[in-house]
Amino acid sequence: FDLAPDEALIAEVSLVEEPVYVGMHLSDYWGQSLDYANRLTSINQEQAHRDEDGRLRYVIAHRDPGVPNWLDTTELASGYITLRTTFPQSPPAGRQPTVSCKLVPFGEIARELPDTTPRVTEPERRAQIAARQRHVTRRYRQY
Repeated sequence: FDLAPDEALIAEVSLVEEPVYVGMHLSDYWGQSLDYANRLTSINQEQAHRDEDGRLRYVIAHRDPGVPNWLDTTELASGYITLRTTFPQSPPAGRQPTVSCKLVPFGEIARELPDTTPRVTEPERRAQIAARQRHVTRRYRQY
């Protein structure tokens, strides 16, 4: 990604075959994960919202657009986006995931998403971050 402060990137993922894992992750130019405990810099299939058409739409932006699947750049202007998928067997040709991206002004994000896209309130977002913090604490707890 390479975003100005007033821009967003919408990444649309189409899945023909159902993977056992899907994750969209942001990293810096050295491939280091961004702060995934305190910020929404990665989303897996359990955390993601799928639209009615079955697609996953991620919004990569510097600030919260109030929609599901927001990936927070942590104010980095540029970095990498990685889509990771795991399948029980490799999908045949033509049935692998596809991704398309569209750069949009931040103020036009809602126009680019389906009308049925839910809104995420500030309290809901805070609860989402709190859940991430609990999970990371549990994952890296000291014995």
